[in-house]
Amino acid sequence: MIDSAKRFGVVDIGTLKVKFQVVEKKASGKLRTVYQSNNLTCLGCYMGENNNRPKDEYLQKTLIELARCKKLLEKYRVSKVRVVSTHALREMGVVGDEVAKLIKDKVGLKVEIISQKEEAELFYQAVLSDFEIQSDDVIADVGWGSVRILIGNKNSLKESFLLKPGTSTLWDKFTPKHKEMDFPNRGEIMQMKNYILRELHPVPTGLKAPIIYGASC
Repeated sequence: MIDSAKRFGVVDIGTLKVKFQVVEKKASGKLRTVYQSNNLTCLGCYMGENNNRPKDEYLQKTLIELARCKKLLEKYRVSKVRVVSTHALREMGVVGDEVAKLIKDKVGLKVEIISQKEEAELFYQAVLSDFEIQSDDVIADVGWGSVRILIGNKNSLKESFLLKPGTSTLWDKFTPKHKEMDFPNRGEIMQMKNYILRELHPVPTGLKAPIIYGASC
């Protein structure tokens, strides 16, 4: 039987999904995935129309999913787990702290609300572990809540552009009266485009580096 001390878990509570992974560290130092899931919970969806608070149905859905993850952590006898939350709880401010406490009380998982800078650095390191990056590359991480454009190579992350035109941000900002399955009209799309271009303004133009793109939306 595998030594449970070599098993680690990560739970990422995102704006749209809860991502969960259990890995086993082999003697060689390589990691093998024991279990992973990526389930829709929508914790940060429609916050703009709900006074920057999570809607109760989505909060309950998130709690149920986290309770499921907790049971699997116990099943796989994980010795160390890190639970992080990103854009949604960051944007909620004090309410985000209250949600993190609720998760601790109801589920028994301690949540770290990490900064966008730390989120960018973790994403960058994850990409580097899977790609042989020799020269400078541009890594674009377009999430449901926020966006990161990272420039660097295997030796260092040289520049980080931490932006907010994620999918839910655009939806809340420019289509607040729409129903879930409605499409934006042309005027709303143009407003979104102009907002995105303003957000992208600090990013250098004429980059010749290859782009690696990742997104949950």
